[in-house]
Amino acid sequence: MDGDRYQGAPVNMFLLDGLESDHLGMFDMDLGVYGSYPVSRHFLIGSKLLIGRRMNANFSLNSVCRINPQIFDRRIVSEEAYKQFYQEDVTYYMQQEDLTREDLLQNQYVDDDFLSIRKSSTWKIGTGISLTCRYKEDAAFRLFCDYDFASPRLTYDLKNTWTDEEGKRPSRSYSRRTPMHNVTFGGAIVFVF
Repeated sequence: MDGDRYQGAPVNMFLLDGLESDHLGMFDMDLGVYGSYPVSRHFLIGSKLLIGRRMNANFSLNSVCRINPQIFDRRIVSEEAYKQFYQEDVTYYMQQEDLTREDLLQNQYVDDDFLSIRKSSTWKIGTGISLTCRYKEDAAFRLFCDYDFASPRLTYDLKNTWTDEEGKRPSRSYSRRTPMHNVTFGGAIVFVF
């Protein structure tokens, strides 16, 4: 959020266009029981039941914003309000990158570390089914569907609060269980021996 809004500015200078992120790094380690049953000479049905640990890496989320076109609409933002709250920043951005007003409205601005999630680990359970077709004596094609469930307690550090007098944003942290349901469909070439 724009700190000027808190001070009485008519509209936010920036509008949220979206969020972008690093990849959510997860590492799963499982142990379990696998089984298969031959339906015919060429087809096998398989299943598995797994238990394991899921570890999440640190993760950050950035906000992507653009300049709010309403700051140039004099029916919404008076000339006096524009000069008080927006003109200095608009001039800075336009001079910094040698932009026109139209270019300025098209540009996107990234706010690094809008949100971060701390690393954690939790127990997980998984299962799956598969259909295997042997097309050669020692080779087969497998179709599978797997399901995993984990519910880690994630700690979120949110940095989208109003800026203080020094221009700093205090972060707020909270933790909650976040259920993760993963369904995977796929195929594989399998060597049978």
